[in-house]
Amino acid sequence: SNGVTTPGLVPLAGAEQITMVSCIVPDKATVLWNRRLAKSEADNSMIEFGPLGADHFVWHYRDELHCSHPLTGQDLWVRRLRLSPATRPIPGVQRIFGDHNTTVVMGTDLSSYERFSTRDGKSLGTGRLSIGRISDAVTVGRCLLFPDSNSQLHLFDGGTGLDALQNSDPIILGRHNPDSMFQVLSDGRVVTVTSDFEIVLLDTIAGKVVFRTPA
Repeated sequence: SNGVTTPGLVPLAGAEQITMVSCIVPDKATVLWNRRLAKSEADNSMIEFGPLGADHFVWHYRDELHCSHPLTGQDLWVRRLRLSPATRPIPGVQRIFGDHNTTVVMGTDLSSYERFSTRDGKSLGTGRLSIGRISDAVTVGRCLLFPDSNSQLHLFDGGTGLDALQNSDPIILGRHNPDSMFQVLSDGRVVTVTSDFEIVLLDTIAGKVVFRTPA
């Protein structure tokens, strides 16, 4: 598995519990494991899920980031976060995103981030992104696509911590679809439309523009 998704495994969160359900067999669901979490008085912490792959399941509770084995629930590593994770949901954006190599956690301000190795939990550093409107962003695997305040597209690669489009010709996005500026396809590919009605196909895994063609 490349760690982007693991078909058939479905994590569920309760108030103080995580349950991993296997739906590999058609028309049958099996509970693989349950994990109850300690909860203190007056604590309204939410459980948030991150990347799930064949050998990793990243999740956050209170101020700790966990990576557990998806089949057993046993912790592979636990790290205390330097920044407070975001608290409000944003359609299309996972606040904890990544793949089998890298996990990224977005902060409360929805522009700061901290990067970790999914393998061993090693901190890969912190940073800040100049996101115009977080509601126009989308996460794909370990990448975050977003426009800045000038509507220029950026492709933040959590694996490198760099903008994969920094050396490409600028892509200025247009608002042609009121619901989303991006159409996410399979294999990490994303389609968008520029302000000049160019159609742009991006490969987020390779970190490049596949083509941009006048509509």
